[in-house]
Amino acid sequence: MKKILIFGGTGNISLDLTNKLKEKYDVSILNRSDTKVVGVKTIKGNVADLKLLESIKDDFDIIFDFLLFNENEAKDRIKIFSNVKQYFFISSVTVFDRENNIYIDENTKKGNPYSEYAKNKLLAEKVFEKSSINYTIIRPSQTYSNRRIPLSVKGKYCYPVIRRIIEDKFVLIHGDGTNLWSAMHSIDFANIVEKLILNPKAIREDFNVCSTNFTTFNEIYKIIAKKVNKELKVKYITSQELLKYDEYDFKTAFMGDKRYSNIYKRDKLESIGIYEKDSIDIEKGIEMYLDNKENEKEVDKNFEIFCDRLK
Repeated sequence: MKKILIFGGTGNISLDLTNKLKEKYDVSILNRSDTKVVGVKTIKGNVADLKLLESIKDDFDIIFDFLLFNENEAKDRIKIFSNVKQYFFISSVTVFDRENNIYIDENTKKGNPYSEYAKNKLLAEKVFEKSSINYTIIRPSQTYSNRRIPLSVKGKYCYPVIRRIIEDKFVLIHGDGTNLWSAMHSIDFANIVEKLILNPKAIREDFNVCSTNFTTFNEIYKIIAKKVNKELKVKYITSQELLKYDEYDFKTAFMGDKRYSNIYKRDKLESIGIYEKDSIDIEKGIEMYLDNKENEKEVDKNFEIFCDRLK
């Protein structure tokens, strides 16, 4: 049985992948928290601890890296894990020039001037491409789960936005709420990515793993309001207007991401025989999120103060 190590493994995108992979592989996760996953070994530590990584480098066949954010980290990981059979680097579709391109595939011009996160992910991609390691670069669009859903203007957490709807308060949506948005459930993400493991056609290749179903932020908020049986009250605000406020990194979130309408093509995945369709649409995904009562514990007083400023 092949051994897989996941850096992260319990996050919004990665947890469902962890649970998927443990069905076929010997899976371990490395993270700093005490979070456990049934059927999965946990290595408690910091991925930045290079001595720790050196001590375990020969124990695994495949690496999934959800915690790599810049070129120096890429260089360190590649040097240590140069002999693994496959190294999955989880990048992001935010690396693309989405301002000047509607249709996005793996060959679309890259470059996002508004997001340091995207700039650093792209630099890390280039390190992998110049290396000799057996990499596979994965670029998700927004990926959500039963712990986090796609929202427009939000603070640290998601549920405070839901609570505002329940309490008959207005919510903030950027622009006019009509831009197309691609959101994929993490279960569907896992189903596709699992098919790339040790796939010869995936070695030293990059893939955009995105939903082919599209929604709008207006539609997302209408679904939420319907599910909680409340009337939706919206205050629209432009992405440029949001830049006046420094409580949150709105430049990255909106100028560099949420304001765009893009259609992601999956031709490259299909060219290697992966035709997986989304099994969870946005309405079902929101319902799954609302059914998770743990989310109701989320409180963000600073976000409430921020919203009150915009009355």
